[in-house]
Amino acid sequence: MWATLVATLLSSLVAAVTAHSEQHPLYASPTMSNKSKTFEFKQGPGIFSPNDLVELPRPGKATANNAGDLAIVPSSQYSAKEKK
Repeated sequence: MWATLVATLLSSLVAAVTAHSEQHPLYASPTMSNKSKTFEFKQGPGIFSPNDLVELPRPGKATANNAGDLAIVPSSQYSAKEKK
């Protein structure tokens, strides 16, 4: 009885696998176009660009006064125009 059940299940499995023997990808493969697209960063007044990130002021090491209630924090800032 078990042998008949196992044989029936195996034959059903083989039939199901062979019925779907054609393999289809789960996703569409990307196609390459002949047009070459050049990459450019978006720029404008409302867009935070990588240049804006580089030009943000960077705080340095803070130095506290003797009382410990105030600190002086130097900062540095890069300028893309001056490259400094």
